[in-house]
Amino acid sequence: MQDFDAVNYSNRLGNNKMLMTLVAKEFLKESAGLVEQLLAHTAAEDWTNVARVAHRIKGASAEVSGLAMSDTAKRIESAAQADDATTVLQALEQLQKEYKALTAALSSSEF
Repeated sequence: MQDFDAVNYSNRLGNNKMLMTLVAKEFLKESAGLVEQLLAHTAAEDWTNVARVAHRIKGASAEVSGLAMSDTAKRIESAAQADDATTVLQALEQLQKEYKALTAALSSSEF
């Protein structure tokens, strides 16, 4: 699965370059805080809030066509709801890699 699907993103936002730029900038601004919250709640083993933040990350990354990150956030959300710490930790490691790749792709894109 791709870290960033530029064709999907363009199609979803009607190839509106201004809107694509605005949505990407908003994701870049908000996502770092969400990932930090996810890490903090995971460290505290607060599975309710891990699931809540993972749900937000799932939606935010899907909005910018970060399909791999969205899928991983969905796995974290489900695992947290099941109190499955092992799966959360494994998926969190993957999500951090996908987050870096997605933010790099969005930062370097010219819409």
